[in-house]
Amino acid sequence: MTIGNRVAYGEAFCETKEKLFWFVFYKKYFNIELEKDFKLDIPLGYNSKIHTNVFIPKGLIVKQALNAIKRAGVNIIYSRTDELTESDDRDSNSSYSVFFSKDIECKINQSSYSAEKIWSQHLNGTTFLEMLILWLRTYVEGNGTKLNCSIGVLCTGTRLFGHQIPAIIWVKDLNEGLKIYHVSCKEEVKKIGVRLVNE
Repeated sequence: MTIGNRVAYGEAFCETKEKLFWFVFYKKYFNIELEKDFKLDIPLGYNSKIHTNVFIPKGLIVKQALNAIKRAGVNIIYSRTDELTESDDRDSNSSYSVFFSKDIECKINQSSYSAEKIWSQHLNGTTFLEMLILWLRTYVEGNGTKLNCSIGVLCTGTRLFGHQIPAIIWVKDLNEGLKIYHVSCKEEVKKIGVRLVNE
C-alpha cells in the first residue's frame, strides 16, 4: 500500500485512523489543535502489528511533553528538563514521524552501556522528546501500560550540555513514577538499553 512516496509493509497502514489518534491525543493532553489536513508521512518499513508510530508536530518541546504526562496522571521524578538540551539528532523545526518496536523493554540492551558505545556502533537511538511521546502514547493506549520497567533507556539522540545524556525508567518504589535522570556520555550504566528509530 503506497502512502505518498512511502510503502507500508505487513498489515495495511490506515492513515486516517492514525491521524485521528494524533489529532485527539494532542488536543486532549497538550491542548494543541493540529490542522485537520496535517501531513503524516510514516517512514519506510512501518508495520502497525509490531511498531508504534510517533508523530512530532512542529515546535513541540520537552516541557510540553512532561506537562502532558503529568496531565495523564503520571508522577514524574526529575530535577532538570529541556533547558539543558544542546542538540537533537532530529528536531521539531518541522513536523515529522518516526516509529519504534512495541516491545515493553528495549531490545538493544547489555549488562552495561554507555552513550559513546552506542554511537560507536552507529545505532540510531531515540531523542528525549520522542521517547516521552512514545511513553505517553503507550500509556494512554494501553490503559496504563508502562514502558521500561526493568531497564532504563538512554535517549542517545539527544545531547545535553556537559556531555550528559537523558535517560528514563519506570520506578515502583515508595515514590512510584517515571524517573528522568542524566548520565555522562562516557559512563557505563548498568541495566540500560536503547530504543532504535525506524527499526
